[in-house]
Amino acid sequence: MPLPQIIRFSRTRGAPVEPLLQQRVLERIMECHTRHGGSMPLPTVSFDLRGQTAGQAFLGKHHIRLNGQLLNENPDHFIRQTVGHEWAHLLCHHQHGPHVSAHGKEWKTIMMALGLNPERCHTYDTARSKIRRV
Repeated sequence: MPLPQIIRFSRTRGAPVEPLLQQRVLERIMECHTRHGGSMPLPTVSFDLRGQTAGQAFLGKHHIRLNGQLLNENPDHFIRQTVGHEWAHLLCHHQHGPHVSAHGKEWKTIMMALGLNPERCHTYDTARSKIRRV
């Protein structure tokens, strides 16, 4: 099965992410998909998120958007936890539809099945990823 596709999803520019790190993210998505994805299609991925948010799952577009700066600074934990967290949102939507709570019991069950702590928020230092307004 081919890896998920990396796309440029928005006009904002996030921190550059090395190809090897991008590859590790895609492999983590494949790992989650292989173990728990079933018939769900692979998502697209972008690394252009900025600010304090580590990741976002766009359910209707089946897309995961990641903060490249936070990924660069916390690669191992980010790939395991944050990528898994966003993957769980997509899988929860695929399995249970749009009317479940974003961080509700269905999502928590998927997180635990992935071997992850069902944390809603990260604790990364976001000082270098803030959006600066001039």
